[in-house]
Order: sequence, then C-alpha cells, then structure tokens
Amino acid sequence: MKRNMLFVSAVCIIVAMTIIIGCGSNDNGYSNGDTNGIYISDCLNHRIIRINDMSSSGWVEYGYYGSGVGQFIEPAGIDIGPDGKIYVIDTGNNRIVRIDDMTGTGWITYGNRGSGMGQFQFDKLSDISIGPDGKIYVTDTWNNRIVRMDDMTGTGWITYGTEGSESGEFNWLGGIDVGEDNKIYIADYGNDRIVRIDNMTGEGWVSYNFRNAFNVAVEPNGKIYMVSENGIIGRIDDMTGTGRLSYGSEELFDEPTGIDIGIDNRIYIADDDDRIIRINDMSGSGWIEYGTSGSGVGEFDNPRSVVVVP
Repeated sequence: MKRNMLFVSAVCIIVAMTIIIGCGSNDNGYSNGDTNGIYISDCLNHRIIRINDMSSSGWVEYGYYGSGVGQFIEPAGIDIGPDGKIYVIDTGNNRIVRIDDMTGTGWITYGNRGSGMGQFQFDKLSDISIGPDGKIYVTDTWNNRIVRMDDMTGTGWITYGTEGSESGEFNWLGGIDVGEDNKIYIADYGNDRIVRIDNMTGEGWVSYNFRNAFNVAVEPNGKIYMVSENGIIGRIDDMTGTGRLSYGSEELFDEPTGIDIGIDNRIYIADDDDRIIRINDMSGSGWIEYGTSGSGVGEFDNPRSVVVVP
C-alpha cells in the first residue's frame, strides 16, 4: 500500500510489551514502538510483518488465523496513519483492523460482510490508504466502489462507484493511494486502468490504461507507479502518461501485487513469489530481494502489500 510517510516521526513512544497472541517475540533489538520500517501483509500466513530494512533485521510479526482479537483471515492491504497506527484490510473477515503498534495494543475493528453502510465485500486485491488528514480510504472490491470514513467509528461514511466500465464505474478494484493533495488514485483491475479523482464526488475523473492493474502508489512529487499481474512495473509523470517507463516481465516477477516508494525514491514491491523486492529506480538497478516460501521468520506465503516508513 503504500504511503510515503514523510510526515511520520522517526521515533514514536517505546512500548515495553511483548507480543502475546500468535506472534513472534521481539528478540532482534527492534522496539515494538518504533514506527520506522517495512510493513508487509503476509496473506496466507494470516499475519502482518515489520522488518527494519532489506537486511531483514528486527523481524516482528503479529496475527494468526481466525476472526477474533489478534486474528486475520488473508490480510491484504496495509497502511500506516499519520499518527503511526497500523491499518489492515482483514479480507476474509470483511473488516478493517487498526492497532496502535506491532504489539496489537488498541485493537479495534470496523465492518462486516454486505453492501450497505458499514459493510464490505473484500477480495485479495482490496487495499487501504490513510489520507494526510487521517481519513480512511478503502477499495471495496466486490461492491465495485471506494469508501471513505473519518475514523474507525465509521463517521462520515461515503462511497463512490458502481459496477461498469464508464466514468464513475469500476470492475474488481485493486489498490488505492491518496496523494498529498488528497487526490485519490485507484487501480481498476477489471477495466485495465488507473483512475484518479479529485474527491469522493468523482470530480476530475481521469483514467490511464494499464493492463491488469493490481496496485498504485503516488510520490509526493506526483509521479505515479503501477504494478500489473503480468509482471510489469510502470511509472508515469502524470495522468496523461507523460514520461512512461516500464520495467519487468512475467519471467522476472510472479504477479507483483504491492508497491511503495521509499523516502530515498527506491521502489519496494510485494511479489507473489513469496518475497519483497527493492530496486533503486526504473532501470532495475540495485535489485535486492528478501524472503522465501514458508511460515517462519524470513518466510512468506503470498505477500500482498508493502509499506515503507518513513
């Protein structure tokens, strides 16, 4: 998912709790209260992960299979709010989860299955983005709409979108990101396009063709990054497609589903081949990867989203 958290402070309150429910112990010298790091939704291991960097130091995990407190079913999107709190799309439970930190403190959920107010129908492509003002934006995949709420009480609930392929319509939504100007960027997977709208009325609708668009991330400077099911990473300067660059192939990636841009402009990708990849730029230079298949430390099973803080 995906926010470039320039506004998150380097160090938050140190929380001296150990992880109790279904999580690994923090024995790597990485404080659970430190917001900085790389956050990953480890979908089929039903947990979220944070590591310090691509050397994998500071591994800490939270969550296990189920529908109770501290439990997820196939978590997909993940993002970090301006206050450092962690937001997760709990796909199989059709809810949003927010925790204060990687100890799970402050666990709160919102949502259940359906198509009305306070209801979602998620699938594995669903994503979440926290705007600069702290408002919560969600792609509600099978309802073919995006949702915005003010906070985890659902206050200010508003939706936009219906099923279709015209303006104001979506088909099986993927990722979402909110720019520093509060414009909303959406991966409209089924319609092979990226969409940008100015606000939740759909004002300023503009789209850009990109085949099988899984996810999208926007830099503070306005450059837009996209990932495709076909293993292609794309970057454009703006929604006209100016300056388009592409990198990758089906041979290089196995269905990349998540993307984020670090403060140093390096590109982080969650790849279905049970790994996280970082490249320096759109040439692919500086390629480094982390992760193998499994359920232990340093292992993933279908990572869906990656967020880099700061």
